[in-house]
Amino acid sequence: MSIGLFAAAATAASSSLLDLVNRGAESVRVSFAFCAHVGWTSNLLESPAPEEPLLSWAYVVTGVSAEAVQTELDAYNHESVRLIYHQHIMPRTL
Repeated sequence: MSIGLFAAAATAASSSLLDLVNRGAESVRVSFAFCAHVGWTSNLLESPAPEEPLLSWAYVVTGVSAEAVQTELDAYNHESVRLIYHQHIMPRTL
């Protein structure tokens, strides 16, 4: 998602210059909130240790079918949920 899309949406939704000013200000506010949320979410996904350099948590995978990637993602997510459940939920129920 591009922040430019917020500006384009404000322009497309405006019927007058005055309307554009109001919607433009709102789109700037929403785009800043959106960027803050994306930054916060990226830190949840891959929170860097203070001594380590910042690394990207997004990767482009080429030369692999979408089905193969989805299978691997499903297996990874299933294992992650299982580990989280056993580490955080199970001790509380004992």
